[in-house]
Amino acid sequence: MNTLALLALLAAPTLAQAPEEAAPEFLLGDVGVRIDLPPSWRDDVIWSDWDFECKNKQLGVMLYAWYTPGQVPITAEELPQWGELYAEKADFRLLEDVVVAEQEVRDSPHGPIGWSRLGFKLPSGVAGHMHAVSLPVEAKVFHMVTFTPRSASRSERGLQEIVDRLDIHTPAAELGWAAEVEAEGIQTTLTDHWRPPLDAEMPLLKKPLEDLGIDSLKSCWLAFHPYPVGDPEVLATCQGGMWLGIVDSYTFEDKEKQVRARLFGSAPMDPATPIELADRTGFLYTSDVGEQVLVMGVVPYDQGLSRTWVLGPEDRSEALEQELRAVLSNTTFSGPHPTSFGDWLAYYPTYRPTHPFVLVPAGLLVLLVGGIALVVIARGRRNPYEDFE
Repeated sequence: MNTLALLALLAAPTLAQAPEEAAPEFLLGDVGVRIDLPPSWRDDVIWSDWDFECKNKQLGVMLYAWYTPGQVPITAEELPQWGELYAEKADFRLLEDVVVAEQEVRDSPHGPIGWSRLGFKLPSGVAGHMHAVSLPVEAKVFHMVTFTPRSASRSERGLQEIVDRLDIHTPAAELGWAAEVEAEGIQTTLTDHWRPPLDAEMPLLKKPLEDLGIDSLKSCWLAFHPYPVGDPEVLATCQGGMWLGIVDSYTFEDKEKQVRARLFGSAPMDPATPIELADRTGFLYTSDVGEQVLVMGVVPYDQGLSRTWVLGPEDRSEALEQELRAVLSNTTFSGPHPTSFGDWLAYYPTYRPTHPFVLVPAGLLVLLVGGIALVVIARGRRNPYEDFE
């Protein structure tokens, strides 16, 4: 009776659709994974391009499969986040008191996979067992879970049987962690926290880019860090046109006001703090954006301004600022920011009036004026009749 109760609960309606006739049997087309079902698992199959479910009435176990966007490597550090994902699926299936009991990274014919054992209760209070597995495929992570109110070994054995028979059409792609990226004279070596997105991952970044106000990547490079659950962290650098003249510790305050007014207009934004790079000075801005934090670095170079945005969780504000500083330290620019003779002519008297470039000419001018004055005075004291003597 317990098995029948669970299977009835797990058979709740889903958004799945009937497969196209031409598709290989049990191929999830959106994921590129075909589930090769043993005969005993072909009870009450519901199948679509993006999810799958079936039952093994003989074992009293149900299987559910789906995917999440973004190719996330399986690591021991991030396994607890996958546990949150499985708990959400169990809750959707009306299971209660879901608890993650054990997690580990296992080897498989498909590469490293995350393996989890969970416990739950039926609404009647009967305890059940759940096993879950996650494995990366191209631009996504594929997940399968098994549920049963019977023994835990049945849930585990059933899932292992399915995993061993999986037919992966789109295996996990090679990822470019710590890659070199370049755009419009801005060349950067990423830290190992970032990688460029795969083409199929770009829809995942559509909203973050809109939040940053980036509507075209023509003069930009882009990187991100996806997580098992929640929004990814996004890193982008774009070229922008603005000429500031001389930017250093002396002019920073005045130039910062110009940059802030140009980039943020009347929107509230705290003044920037300086970023001292090897050959130039930049501007660092930090602002809360809803439940996220925006850290922005602006660096002058020969094509205007390099603008680098980092968008991520608010509780990682300090870590993301350090990431931005590291990324900018790993960046080379195609040339110095343009300055004119007029910039230099105004720079020293305005910002460094005690510099020798100001004091020496001023001193020479004083000496010259003083010398002329002495000559004039001396000539004024001559005998007016000496020329007639």
